[in-house]
Amino acid sequence: MLGCGGPIPSKPTINSFTAAPPTIAPGDSSVLSWNVTGATSVTISHGIGSVSSTGTRSTSPATTTNYLLTATNSSGSVYATATVTIAPKPTINSFKATPPTIASGGSSTLSWNVTGATSVTIDQGIGSVSSIDARSVRPTRTTTYTLTATNSVGSVTATAIITIAPKPTINFFNVTPEVVDSGGNSTLSWDVTNATSVKIEPGIGSVEIIAGVRTVIPITTTTYTLTATNSVGSVTAKVKIRVNEIKIIQPGPIDGQDVDVCRYLPDTSMSGDSSVLFVGRAWWVSPLDVNRTYIKFNLSSIPTGAVIIEAKLKLYQDNYTGESGYPNMEIFLWRAEGGWNENTITWNNQPPTSRVALGGSWIIDHVSNQWRERDITVLVSGWFRGTYPNYGLMLSAKNEFTIKALAMFCSSNNTDALKRPKLEIKYYIP
Repeated sequence: MLGCGGPIPSKPTINSFTAAPPTIAPGDSSVLSWNVTGATSVTISHGIGSVSSTGTRSTSPATTTNYLLTATNSSGSVYATATVTIAPKPTINSFKATPPTIASGGSSTLSWNVTGATSVTIDQGIGSVSSIDARSVRPTRTTTYTLTATNSVGSVTATAIITIAPKPTINFFNVTPEVVDSGGNSTLSWDVTNATSVKIEPGIGSVEIIAGVRTVIPITTTTYTLTATNSVGSVTAKVKIRVNEIKIIQPGPIDGQDVDVCRYLPDTSMSGDSSVLFVGRAWWVSPLDVNRTYIKFNLSSIPTGAVIIEAKLKLYQDNYTGESGYPNMEIFLWRAEGGWNENTITWNNQPPTSRVALGGSWIIDHVSNQWRERDITVLVSGWFRGTYPNYGLMLSAKNEFTIKALAMFCSSNNTDALKRPKLEIKYYIP
């Protein structure tokens, strides 16, 4: 166009006016860029003011903003806009590991809740996941997991740490002694590391968490369990104290089963009501006056399943008569192999017997008024286990048909209850 003074210039040209990025999160910035030709002045609204024809300016609007660029010369003005949109980044509402501390080989669960994301990823080989989910993991070492949530505005991250920590270590849990008799005590001792609590059951409860000792008096065979616990988990150790219980079976006149039989009176029952039992030969009465004694104990008071470790037959020696040359007597024990009754048994109807191999000899001397005992564990164990029926046992003297000695023992009918025959059994419950 021509004017009075020459050609009239064209209006300015806005070659470009952009915001990068066009969408930002609150507090972030966007860069305005522009390129203008043919302008004598260039301004941008919202407080930016005059700028050069080409340039950039970082801006951080608090709200979505339309920026107006005005380019002017003598021919007039031209305009362009660039909009910076304020939009939120994704929100990670939660990202956690449960439990946060595990033992080696254990597992933990990652769980998360994310809103406003177009993609969610977790590192350490997990990859893309949904916005709300959970995943079980088994790290082999302490591991930091990073969750990244992304949308068009940008990305946000959160971390969850799973720590690999040891369970407690029970260095030792001992008991001394391991075997006690009924009423005896034993000592528990322990040493533990990495525990926050330690308890021992049964009957003890919480104890020192590092090391300690406890004296216990179990009434029966008992297994004690030590449990050491920390945030990772629990470990246990066990010790057993075997309690040997002692049962003394000493029946009286009503329930006692003991009687002697006499060869001199072969068909006569001694009726089991005598206060003494005879073993040996009353040679001064008759060469045929040979005496044997039968005794039977009821084992029903021993608990089923018990293990018998010792059984002793104890007889109180009331008297001993022996001719010169017979200062003592060896007594044999025989297992009765048939039933008998103390009121009807005689020499002629006595049951068959078999010699019991107990090892060693049972020799008594002429010193009376004292207890005599013999270990018959093998015999009693066989009765209790049912290896053979309990028909009791028979006592006879070695060389009974020629010996000139007679021993007398108190029977279950003796008026002194303390001197009656007794069977002392030591056993334990496994």
